[in-house]
Amino acid sequence: MPNECFLRKKHVEAILALLDAEKTVLITGSRQIGKTTVMRQIQDVLASRDTRTFFINLEDLDRLTLIGLEAKDAFLRFLEFEYGISPNEPSVVFLDEVQYLPDPARTLKALYDDVNIQFRIVCTGSRFIGQKTLGSSMVGRGAIYPLSTFSFLEFLETKGIRADRFEGKTGVVSSPSIEALLREYRIYGGYPKVVFSQTEKEKRQALSAIIERIFTIDLPFFLSGQDLVPTRQVFQWIAENTGNMANIEQMASLFRLSSVRVTRSLDFLRESFLIRTVYPFFQDKSREYSSRPKLYLHDVGLLSYVRNAYHEPLEGDGKITETMVAHDVSAGLAEGDSLRYYKKTSGSEIDFVVTRFGQEWVDILEVKTGDRLNVPRIFFTFSAEYPVRRKIATTASVKENRDDVEFVPYWLAG
Repeated sequence: MPNECFLRKKHVEAILALLDAEKTVLITGSRQIGKTTVMRQIQDVLASRDTRTFFINLEDLDRLTLIGLEAKDAFLRFLEFEYGISPNEPSVVFLDEVQYLPDPARTLKALYDDVNIQFRIVCTGSRFIGQKTLGSSMVGRGAIYPLSTFSFLEFLETKGIRADRFEGKTGVVSSPSIEALLREYRIYGGYPKVVFSQTEKEKRQALSAIIERIFTIDLPFFLSGQDLVPTRQVFQWIAENTGNMANIEQMASLFRLSSVRVTRSLDFLRESFLIRTVYPFFQDKSREYSSRPKLYLHDVGLLSYVRNAYHEPLEGDGKITETMVAHDVSAGLAEGDSLRYYKKTSGSEIDFVVTRFGQEWVDILEVKTGDRLNVPRIFFTFSAEYPVRRKIATTASVKENRDDVEFVPYWLAG
């Protein structure tokens, strides 16, 4: 199934819902995860509803043209003269790679604040704009939708296996065909270009090309050439310590860098969607919990790339699983939701705590890779202190409810 034919229905529907309520929607995400493809799919849906749409790839415009679009009025004249887009008529304008505008945050803000403009905007772009992120500049002025690489369930759908086949089933829900696909996903991850590559060699080449482009093109543009080596070193450290708490001082000492440079590298890796930061969960009793965030690689395929090990070694198996669960759960979060971890000073911990925007209750999730249905003891102590909606413990292949705990295969946890 070619990339352009695979409809990411869940994301298309979610963004359309946001567009019904917002004037501007920014789609963010890593390179090569299909942001443009999703925008085209949204455009097709709107066109079927007889909504006027326009698609502009700003990366295709020459630099001189882009420089002239800094002011809002100049941008509006450009839209009307070049594309026939009237600000007084309802339509949806798709702006691909919006970071190529001279000051995208300022332009989007001005368009949003002008009550006379009738068109709505869906745009894609990097979250890095100079020293600020584009997302932070849009707070209160539209919605931000982070698009992820394929979750495992989406990956299965690209192979013709519907996610709803597992609904209502209990017992062992895996099969030899699922296990084979799971192995492929755990090694190569969910970047669409990688998923749709046919051979293992092509998958490795595609994964390498995506990551190298981020380091060789994006990093010098947003940081400086001097940050290339330190950022690669930090990236390597995270791959070798994925799921561990961030230790900036250790990295600074190890690589003979200042804490400021390590922090700058971490910011770039996070905003480029190469790493994921999971902060601790706490409410009023913060003295019980660790304050350092945990760091994960954003996609499991990145682990294979950084380690140059395209197989599943016995060591680190749990880290691959934890990285995969963090990815798939995060992919299902709405704006305002968050993924956290819980750790007491005694050392007992829960791998993930999911908070929902505007809700007091949380979901708790412990990642295990075996099929023994043992309820983690910390679930009871945590539930005695905090309101819990769902208690989830993962397994390798068994799906069952027992003692108010949902046991689900880790590849269904998202």
